[in-house]
Amino acid sequence: MTFTTSELSKLSGLTNLQLCAPGEVDGISLNFKPHLSGTPSELPRNIQIFSVGNTSLVGNISGFPSSITTFRVGTNNLSGDTSGLPKNINSLLQLLGNNTISGDTSGLPSGATVLDIAGNNTIGGSTYGLPTGLTYIHLFGNNTISGNTLGLPRNINSDCSITGNNTISGNTADLPTGTTVLNISGYNGITGDTLGLPRNATLIEISCKDTNQSCQSGISGDVKDLPTGLKYFSHKTTGSTMSGNTIDMPSGLTLFIVTGLNTITGDLANISSGLTYVSIEGQNTINAYTYPRVWPATMNTVNIFGNTGFTDTTIDQILIDLCGSTWTDFSAFNTNLTGKLIRLRSVSPPPYRTNASDIAYNSLTGRGVTISLSGYP
Repeated sequence: MTFTTSELSKLSGLTNLQLCAPGEVDGISLNFKPHLSGTPSELPRNIQIFSVGNTSLVGNISGFPSSITTFRVGTNNLSGDTSGLPKNINSLLQLLGNNTISGDTSGLPSGATVLDIAGNNTIGGSTYGLPTGLTYIHLFGNNTISGNTLGLPRNINSDCSITGNNTISGNTADLPTGTTVLNISGYNGITGDTLGLPRNATLIEISCKDTNQSCQSGISGDVKDLPTGLKYFSHKTTGSTMSGNTIDMPSGLTLFIVTGLNTITGDLANISSGLTYVSIEGQNTINAYTYPRVWPATMNTVNIFGNTGFTDTTIDQILIDLCGSTWTDFSAFNTNLTGKLIRLRSVSPPPYRTNASDIAYNSLTGRGVTISLSGYP
């Protein structure tokens, strides 16, 4: 079932528009997917609640009725300045699709509590300009938000995701304490200790957009002080100086990535049992491997760099143990990550393998796994 904004414009008294997706509403099964197309300026001017999941609206956001208080639209190609958004929004503001919204954070509706803007947006401004009552933030695109971690809304109790070319600085201890999903990318300067990270976080990604030295982010501290419920941790930056023992990493981790000047030590076999993607770079001394170890059924990457000191026999056993897993390309889930990689690098001595691991080596490479040993082809 398809609707157009020009058809709705005839309903001048319409104040509430909620079109449901397939499913069940109030016990009634819906086997159709209502769809709304058109331009914002054709909508009735008195709408207050505008929640349409399946849309393909095109045009400038300044054309939406200023009366809107709850705002949710699906797959769109909307543009315009943040100052053109309806100012009466007092709860949800969700614009999904391939939007290209620009402007300043201070132009966002001050009463919004949930902010979700997807697309190739270029929103700038300061963290201090964000609506102070926000409990959830998704700002995706090539945004250029600056400011301090202390300027992020204090009431966030769920996601805090801001991607792009941002230059947010500050200490981990000043991040909103209720954050459960933290994703801030760009050329930021976030520093501080692992103990300062939000304690309820299950996902943390504070990474540089590339290896540009202008990115000054660098978390220090012991891995034992990471949030205990953490499942996904990615800190790709030149300035990380994390330390600690592999046995003290959060037990529920499934992905762990750190680059920089880290000095993590311990037994590789003691990393979290559920890790399918592990990449630890720096000046680490992970120099033991207790075998046999049962790795997860599905693996993506094992990348260990530092003064590992693994013997030839240890390298053989690592490959033999990893051969028991199915290997997948992680880029299917995250385009910023690769997969099907085993890379063991050591400054001294360089790792080698022997013919004892030939069967495992040939099986892994035959399944598309890249194996890289320092000093070994």
